[in-house]
Amino acid sequence: MKTLLFLGSLVVSFLACEARCRSGWLRHRDSCYLFSRDRASWGESAAVCNAFKSHLATVSSAEDYAFLKMEVNRYHSNPNRVAYWIDGTDIEAENTWRWTSTGQMIAYLHWAPYQPNNGNASNCMCLFGGLSFDMADEHCSTSYNYICQMRYKEKKTDNSLPYQPLLPATGCRNGWVRFENSCYFFSKDAETWAEASIMCTDLHSHLAILESTAENTFLKAEARRLNAVGYWIDGTDLEIENVWRWTSNGDKLDFTDWGSSQPNQGTTANCLVLWRDFSYQWADEGCRRIYNFLCEMSVNGEGDQVIG
Repeated sequence: MKTLLFLGSLVVSFLACEARCRSGWLRHRDSCYLFSRDRASWGESAAVCNAFKSHLATVSSAEDYAFLKMEVNRYHSNPNRVAYWIDGTDIEAENTWRWTSTGQMIAYLHWAPYQPNNGNASNCMCLFGGLSFDMADEHCSTSYNYICQMRYKEKKTDNSLPYQPLLPATGCRNGWVRFENSCYFFSKDAETWAEASIMCTDLHSHLAILESTAENTFLKAEARRLNAVGYWIDGTDLEIENVWRWTSNGDKLDFTDWGSSQPNQGTTANCLVLWRDFSYQWADEGCRRIYNFLCEMSVNGEGDQVIG
């Protein structure tokens, strides 16, 4: 019996140690990392990471830094024109470099020679390929690849009070429409995909997940009535090309409604939109394009419980 208990504890310990990263992310120590294929400004990169409930990568040790440099070198045979945004900035106070996600001053720095060198004009930190992927300061508006970082997902007890919105008789907030067990919000303004995801999160919801013909038909009819050019929903293949997943829960798309010849734009279009030109069937579009968006929450007003 003692032997069985010992073996059982070993299995539990092994499973705990083998906490898995999402597909397309790489593990290092207690974090998972996504090395992007697309490019964006520093701010847009941070927004994309935020959509995955992560942040631009921070570097706390020589070991972390060696891991990141090894991976970015592995991806590029000619890295001279390549760079990856990470989380550091001195936007708040010149030459006081902090990690944006924590607000802490950067303790470990590995600047390239003569870096930082652009003063007030360059306030965001990258790993610059032309400088052996050492740290450099760059203009925040420049489009580069980026590295997202998240900790292992662990189930934690949440003792905070649940979000309790005031709901009308439909079970949905004013301005939202109901279908079965979900409430949907069709935005009037347009944003990038990442910004749209943040907007939905701010509304205690997530970009919509479409899981059935009936749900899809209902939302397409509502989109046709409102007649915007397109509506962002939650799907993306940013993590692995041509492997489309719902960002909010990491599940692969079991139900799809692609328009003719879609998806068709490869690595330049990694986000999912209901597109008017296809009568609101699905299309892949560049994540930095500006479209309206579609948020979803359950009828009790909780966006974290993903219901299709």
